Amino acid sequence: MKLQAYLHYENVVDVLDYDNWFCECKLQDTFMSWFLVTELHIWMLMVRCMAEGELGRSLRNDIVEAFWNDVSMRCSKLGVCRKLYLFLHFLN
Repeated sequence: MKLQAYLHYENVVDVLDYDNWFCECKLQDTFMSWFLVTELHIWMLMVRCMAEGELGRSLRNDIVEAFWNDVSMRCSKLGVCRKLYLFLHFLN
């Protein structure tokens, strides 16, 4: 199930046209903008998963795990302090 969740997550992140979203929503090309656009799409995927009962709930949890693992990796690549990561994680 975890592999399926990571594949769903990667599909969302890889297919999204971030430049278009940033332009249409008048967002700057920043980590926070990436986070917000990605979070919106992950939320839509999570809503769909929840319609599938217990298996959907498990898939949803694994997708959220994939998202936070990606956020953590991107934060470390940017050299963002742990406080920002904790702040973003607190928002959810």
